[in-house]
Amino acid sequence: MSRDPAGISVVICTYKGGAVLPGCLEALRNQTWSGGLEVIVVNDDPSRELVLDQYANGSIRVLNNKLNLGPAGARNLGIRHARFDLIAFTDDDCRPEPQWLTKLAEVILNNNSAVAAGGKTLPQSTSSILFRYLAQSNPLKPLELGLTQQRSNVSRLGSYLQGLVRLNSETNADNTRSVYALPSANLAVKKDALHHLGMFDENIQFSGEDQDLCRRLNQEYPSGLIYNPEAVVHHQYKNSLRDTLRRSQVYAVGNFVLKLKWPEIGLVVFPIPVAWVTSTVLLALFATSLFWLPSAFLPFCYPRYLLLALKSGTLEPILYSAINFLQDCWANFGLVQAIFEKSPLSRYRVSKAARDIK
Repeated sequence: MSRDPAGISVVICTYKGGAVLPGCLEALRNQTWSGGLEVIVVNDDPSRELVLDQYANGSIRVLNNKLNLGPAGARNLGIRHARFDLIAFTDDDCRPEPQWLTKLAEVILNNNSAVAAGGKTLPQSTSSILFRYLAQSNPLKPLELGLTQQRSNVSRLGSYLQGLVRLNSETNADNTRSVYALPSANLAVKKDALHHLGMFDENIQFSGEDQDLCRRLNQEYPSGLIYNPEAVVHHQYKNSLRDTLRRSQVYAVGNFVLKLKWPEIGLVVFPIPVAWVTSTVLLALFATSLFWLPSAFLPFCYPRYLLLALKSGTLEPILYSAINFLQDCWANFGLVQAIFEKSPLSRYRVSKAARDIK
């Protein structure tokens, strides 16, 4: 590295995460980063005080919130208490690899245009079908700069259809590049840039606060957000289809919240469940003996998993299409739920003024 900064502050927001937090802290203890390091744990559960006596070495601080602030508010509190000029973010259920901080810092310190960096976020385990599916259909992959140029529904649909036939390795090349957005589970930002941007928007309490920050960052610092695949964090997903579907629903609600703040952002509607429901209903009405046909053709609607099955020589990837279909269904449900919410503006505290937050 050409420069050696004073250090890095790592901010972790936790809510009822006492069971998983120690694993994250141990991973941070094992970092190869040679500069200064402090870890700030923001406990966003006002009902239970968090005490970490086993880490009472001065490098880990705990901030116990008296009110539930939500992820954005909790991270902002950590930012205000950080003493170093570079701030990294991860979650209590994440396990950064030993070189994580070093690789993030290298990108920012050796690139004059970079004010933020993030890396590859992967499932911690591939021991189940669900985990292997998540490794192939990574919900925490970087969002590419091309998304900012896709204003029409036709262009967005084209990108979606291309994604149906490309394998994960083909759509996420392992090269360092500027990107549109990265998850806050694996992100580092210069402190002065965070203050200039107004930090995380606390009006977005449900989901999407990290994408919103990255959007503002790219507007203020074009090509300033860099993806480095060597900065790896392993995310500890629950081995639960119910939890996977819940997250899809949450992401859809977050997309609607971002639409409220940024009208130019298009709503994400997954067409395959819509087409499946429509065709199933029509066949049930007019050709009752064929109402099962759309379900039989479901694997062909997600051809990348058929390609993966051929490539791997196993049938398991064909099951991934069923999981993907259910995720798309729950995402559409979350969007409908958000649209017909009686008072979405008050529920998510998204105001017009939040658009110009500085």
